Amino acid sequence: MPTILALETSAEACSVALLHDDHCFARVEDKPRQHAQLALPMVEAVLAEAGIEKSALDAIAFGRGPGSFTGLRIAAGITQGLAFGLDIPVIPVSTLEAIAFASKHHVRLSDKGGYVACALDARMNEIYWGIFRVSGNFLAPERVGAELVVAPEQLKIPDLDETLPIVGVGSGWCYEDRLRPLLGSALSEVDGTVIPLAEHVALLGQHYWQQKQVISALDVQPVYLRNEITWKKLPGRA
Repeated sequence: MPTILALETSAEACSVALLHDDHCFARVEDKPRQHAQLALPMVEAVLAEAGIEKSALDAIAFGRGPGSFTGLRIAAGITQGLAFGLDIPVIPVSTLEAIAFASKHHVRLSDKGGYVACALDARMNEIYWGIFRVSGNFLAPERVGAELVVAPEQLKIPDLDETLPIVGVGSGWCYEDRLRPLLGSALSEVDGTVIPLAEHVALLGQHYWQQKQVISALDVQPVYLRNEITWKKLPGRA
């Protein structure tokens, strides 16, 4: 199996994980506005725990957004710099997909699976939103429709299989009173505590590695969803 380093800094928690020899080494620090100071020492910590050097990495996965503008820039910048220096590929992973994947530890779905309605608080009375179909064995979630930044009451829910339950996860469910009417009786459970973590980014990264869905370090781009934000690549890179 590949050795994959993962970073997730899109929300208040800063997390780093390393998949190596079927083990996951992880660090999480819930210290908002300190991600820039925490991330690289956490990278060194998981490498030391696994007993390997950076040169042993096969790829780097990162939470590409949506999420905090500053947080996304930190993960993208560190990922791009490390991957470029090591000449290894990058695996971008949606933060919404990461919390859909993480939901298996927090909510109950039938053996047939169901839908995970992921919402992250985007401030300014808006949410980052995505719906994912998950199977009973929780392989990589399948996105249904587009990822959006939107006011809750402006959401348009795509056609879903009415026989399957829906669970809501993520900090954006602080607007549950405005979201619940859109999903109706199919919404079986809500857990607003689920957050994106590097451990889940790494596991999804492993899946995408196997599918050969990787990019060059030069193509690293955070996904903000708000169009007025732009990403600056490494100086001197086209």
